Amino acid sequence: MQHFREDIRKLEQIAEGRKFTPGKIFRPGKIKKQDRKFVPGEIVRREPTTFKKGNIVRREVSESNSVENWRREWSSLQGTNYGWINQRRIVIFSESTIEQAVINQIKQGVQDLINQLRLNFSITQGIIDITNLIRVHTLPNEKLNLQSLAQSLTTTEQKSLLGYGGIHACVIVLDRVFEGVNVWGMTEFHNGLMQLALPNIRRRDHNFVRNVAKHEAGHLLGYYLHHDDRKVRGYRETNCNMMVSCASYGTCDKCLDAIRYFWLGLQQRTGIRFFR
Repeated sequence: MQHFREDIRKLEQIAEGRKFTPGKIFRPGKIKKQDRKFVPGEIVRREPTTFKKGNIVRREVSESNSVENWRREWSSLQGTNYGWINQRRIVIFSESTIEQAVINQIKQGVQDLINQLRLNFSITQGIIDITNLIRVHTLPNEKLNLQSLAQSLTTTEQKSLLGYGGIHACVIVLDRVFEGVNVWGMTEFHNGLMQLALPNIRRRDHNFVRNVAKHEAGHLLGYYLHHDDRKVRGYRETNCNMMVSCASYGTCDKCLDAIRYFWLGLQQRTGIRFFR
């Protein structure tokens, strides 16, 4: 945390005209062949694939040789054109069958990660019932058609209704599972969208629901990896909420640092203060 505070002071020096370089910033025209483009928050794959021009760039390596290099890598990630980050607000919408106690656990999981990171973000519960919207995109087998819903959310009408895609990030809580993907959560940082698939049987363990919410919040806040994907020398290996299993509620220093320094980089490039 001390190093983190020192880096915040360094960023403040920039405003005073002092020189500070947190790490090399990769630009699309200067990317080495082995580098790949990746959007944090997309469906996480063990081996990231190439995405269209303009997405965030990261170096494809399996291990970082130091804490300093790990932090530099995350602060150097490209990309500033994400409308929802300007408002620093996350809003939860759910189907009418989702119990308030479950919503509270989801909110708590997201809020706890925000507090750990000391980010200047708020999370609230929206008043709009999305049950009818979700039913339109539900297949006869009662599973959600993700592609159909995603297309709907990009329409002007839905953007205006939910404030999605520019006003704030959305957490969509579903009383059903996804078609074709056996996961509890799907999250996209660049669009500011978290979707949680919580049919009744999955809502019985409130503690695990909170674990999943905190885990997906990590992806929503820019962490496109899982804890299991990378080893970094200098960090103690421990159980972490960002593991694929979500078995632990605590988030390790390695994953917290990745998210912190990602937002430090955004703070430097946008001039928006994201930390308390």
